Amino acid sequence: MASHKNKFTPIAATVALSLGLVGCGSDNDNNVTVDKAVTYSSSETISFSTEVSGKAIKGALNNAVVSVSMLDESGESTPVAFRLEPSTDGESFTGEGLSQESADSELASAILASNPETVLTDDSGAYSIYLEDSFTGAVYITVTASADGDDSLVRCDSYTGCGTYDQAYTPELPNDGDLNIEFGEWFKADIELSVVKYIAPADADSGSALGDLGVTSANTANVSFLTSIISNLMLGSSVDSSAVSTSTLQAVIQILGRDAALTLAPVLADLSLSGGTDISSPDGTEELNASNLLMAQFSSAVQSMTGESINDLISTFSSAVTSGSSVDSDDASIAADDDDVASITASLQQAVTNTVNIFVAILSGDQAQITAALTAAYLANNPDASEADIAAYISETQAAVEASITAAIESGSATRESLLAAAEEAQSALETLGCTSDCEIDDAFYADLATTVTTGITASEVTLDSIEEMVITAQTDLETAQSYNAEGVIVDDASALAFTVAVDSLVAYSEAADLLVKTTRLFTTAQGYVSVADLLVTQNSDYQSIADSASDLLSGAESENSKVLTFNDDLADLVAEADAVKEEYDVVVASARETANSLYAAAMLSEETATAAEVASENAILAADVSLSNAEEAAAGLVLAEAAVVASSEFELAIMEFETALEQAISAATEYAGVAETDEDVDAAAELLASLEAYDTDAQSALATDQFAQAQALKLAAENAVAKFTVLESVVSTTDSVATMTVLTHTGTESVVDAADLIIDVIDEISDMGDNASGISARNENWTYDYSVDELRLSLTNETSGEMITANASYEGEKLVIAWGATLVAESGATIEFTTQDDTEAALTECVAYDTTAIVGSCLVVSFDSDVTADTVDDAEIVMTQSYNNVVITDGDSGFSGTLSHSTDETAMVDSVTLDGMSGDVDFSVMGTYNYADSEAEMDMIDIMVDSVAGVSAMGYHLSVMRTEGADFEGSISADYADSSMVFGTVTEIVNGISVTYIDETTIDYTDVTLVDMTK
Repeated sequence: MASHKNKFTPIAATVALSLGLVGCGSDNDNNVTVDKAVTYSSSETISFSTEVSGKAIKGALNNAVVSVSMLDESGESTPVAFRLEPSTDGESFTGEGLSQESADSELASAILASNPETVLTDDSGAYSIYLEDSFTGAVYITVTASADGDDSLVRCDSYTGCGTYDQAYTPELPNDGDLNIEFGEWFKADIELSVVKYIAPADADSGSALGDLGVTSANTANVSFLTSIISNLMLGSSVDSSAVSTSTLQAVIQILGRDAALTLAPVLADLSLSGGTDISSPDGTEELNASNLLMAQFSSAVQSMTGESINDLISTFSSAVTSGSSVDSDDASIAADDDDVASITASLQQAVTNTVNIFVAILSGDQAQITAALTAAYLANNPDASEADIAAYISETQAAVEASITAAIESGSATRESLLAAAEEAQSALETLGCTSDCEIDDAFYADLATTVTTGITASEVTLDSIEEMVITAQTDLETAQSYNAEGVIVDDASALAFTVAVDSLVAYSEAADLLVKTTRLFTTAQGYVSVADLLVTQNSDYQSIADSASDLLSGAESENSKVLTFNDDLADLVAEADAVKEEYDVVVASARETANSLYAAAMLSEETATAAEVASENAILAADVSLSNAEEAAAGLVLAEAAVVASSEFELAIMEFETALEQAISAATEYAGVAETDEDVDAAAELLASLEAYDTDAQSALATDQFAQAQALKLAAENAVAKFTVLESVVSTTDSVATMTVLTHTGTESVVDAADLIIDVIDEISDMGDNASGISARNENWTYDYSVDELRLSLTNETSGEMITANASYEGEKLVIAWGATLVAESGATIEFTTQDDTEAALTECVAYDTTAIVGSCLVVSFDSDVTADTVDDAEIVMTQSYNNVVITDGDSGFSGTLSHSTDETAMVDSVTLDGMSGDVDFSVMGTYNYADSEAEMDMIDIMVDSVAGVSAMGYHLSVMRTEGADFEGSISADYADSSMVFGTVTEIVNGISVTYIDETTIDYTDVTLVDMTK
């Protein structure tokens, strides 16, 4: 640790630098005696053990310049001391001056002068620096690639390419020989990415260090498009962990949206913990879960936006977020702030959609889906492309993306199964970028976030348990190998051989297990959960239990990582000891022989496992290829299909493990051949090599991919069937409700018909009584009438039952307009009310206007072939009759409240009627048409559309039936499914009702149903 006369932090040293040197003297040295100057000094010993490492990905930035500084309390960038390697022993610095201030300034200059002159990323975009062991605060890192003047390169991570080269091939920019910068190829570009990483004060219980030699605090700081926007938000203001999480959450919600924010839950408080995967060349550094994959795919999509530089996009979106605008293509506030942003965000949405669709399609293995996704993406940037251009693009890009997917799986980033699940989740989350009505970060969002984080922590705990088991195995085998070399154990060639073979086997296990990568990935994931849990606790202390779980996870991950580091160190010591023992006891050849045979046996066992996995996968696929004709079959089929997906994914993993075992065995056999001395050993080594090299896993790998595609297709079909039959359940339930609607039941229909018969009969009775009359009906007991043809009014009343009919009319050019109302009681006891206004003049006025959106009563409009008056009406021809009526039916059952519209086109001889309203708890509309060109009026078609039942959406429920030439009604029931309307049942007319045969082959008869008789 530091020992010094005057201890200065980097901030204090920076301030001291700005003060300048202080001195004194005289311009008359010959006449003045100058006292001897007092010299001040300052010294410090510093250890650099706070690691900050990450990757710059847009895709990977290679040989890009890394600049490191810190943000002071005002958010301004200031110099900071750092190194490229940790220094545990410390570095000593001194400074001298004529004042303490100048001495401190010299000390600060000396510390900073020892910073590396240049920091560059490697070919994966990675960098690593080390700050002071006691460093706390915000470190500001920028990574810059240039189009000219240096050796920096950018790897194209866009599925649609990254532009064109000036030359088809150069040694500096090797490619496939054409001018197109394609997915995975390197090119030159001006890109500057940045990140602000807050380093919290050290906490002995925080689990902040991974345990590397000389590292007291390990911090991941990946640099990406999104971290660049977030760092822009924080420049110029005070930065702490809360500022980072607040800015991150703000940017993610406004740019990506609420769904994406929840998908990014593991890193939502610090996006620099993610974004380290170049999707064109995944290396296993990050697990490709939904969160990390979303970051990678978004980065890829940004690169595919033609005509937009990355730097300009970062600036544009930074400004939009700062101004509070949602980066949503439909958000008018963006266009108000910047006319260019709306079009840019629409282009970004298209690019993101194309990117995720391509990835999901290629993972699924559905060639039709792949072709469609790649074609759409290519045409978006190349609208005039020929079919040959498109075909060439599909072939090249599909192969390149498949290779990147294989690399991701082989590197341990994911299984094909988990990668597809992550891709589908990312696809859903990125379906709509930005936020519209849900931009507010409210309690409901934090509750959803808490649920997501809890689920993630639980899954990570399972991973931790798995790692613990592997570490225990490794430690046990290590102890066994160490026991072979305990004092006094190795006494001869046999015991020496036992030791060296045990060590070689342990090395093989260690390489295959890759424990350090697993523990490091889990550690970084746990850091993210700790950060987001702290964010939750700041909102509500009730989330403290989540923070405690995250902290336990981090501690567990750190502990396992420390064990693995110790294991690796001990194993390295054992390897050195084994090498020495091999020489001392002259068992080099024997050890190579035994190791080669042992790893050969392991490879053969792995091959058997892969073969068994192939059979299991094939059998699972055959078992899952079942009928999906009803809900029960669909549910069972989905279980079988999911098992087939798992089996095919395990088959692929088994092949990869066999390939690893094969590589290790070939390496051991090659080493055996290299040290073989006798003919017997030479022949044996050659035989091993020949046997191992004869294996070609390409065919099995291709088969595993194909079987996964088959299993995934079966799973998709089963999922669709389950979803379809879930809709069917709602369809059947809706039909049950429809069948009880008053206006469709015999009782309800007869009530309307009874009312119509009464009106017709009374009017027929009084039609021969002259122009004006009043009296008592001779045909209908208790009914009185009062009408005037001159005044165009009619009143019918029944004092006993309370029934009434009123009508007032006027001639309006070519129309006779009638405002009417009625309250009638059917023989069944049902009451039918055609509403009208109390003010007859107002009622007639609204009918003259005939605006169906404003009519509160009931209206009838008769249109003639010419202007009509009382004198000419008898000679005019009726061409159209229209009515709009507000109707209430009360029948003690479901009743009805709504409107009945009717029109008759005398020219086309077509009648149509529409009912719209509520019957019971069903909100519906019925449309019917019939033609009466024949002597008998005949209904042609009825459409029933249900909006909701008991307030619940009926998913576009539509019952449609029709008949021709006197036949029974026939038709279908459809509903919304998979973004379109689908037929869920066929309908036929039966006596007293209808019969429906649904898609699961179930037939249900609905009786007491009348398809409304409109001939009345």
